Amino acid sequence: MSDLPQNEKKSDPLKNRADMNVSEDEFRDALDAIADQDFSTSLNRLEKVIHTLTHENNTLARMQQLVRYGLSLQVHCETFLLDRHSPPVVLTLDEQGNPSGNKPLPDPLSRSCMTPN
Repeated sequence: MSDLPQNEKKSDPLKNRADMNVSEDEFRDALDAIADQDFSTSLNRLEKVIHTLTHENNTLARMQQLVRYGLSLQVHCETFLLDRHSPPVVLTLDEQGNPSGNKPLPDPLSRSCMTPN
């Protein structure tokens, strides 16, 4: 996440801003602050960005800023989901019974799962 100590993390200028209008410097700080957000916060902010883009009049520059912020939020949210959506695996053991790796879990509908070994 961040190399800064807890008390030195950059503050997120969008945290309490209903209008999401910020300067370019504040916007860069907001992008940096994404790494410290939990999934729920990032998802809520992404929903706010989408609402702002679809329901408010924005300048082209502001829309570009919102899209950049939204894409960064999307990528951050995906990092939480990727690990949880990885296919299940079976741990493999070596001859001494120690874990030696893993292999994909067989498809329960495949023929090899229905025939005894």
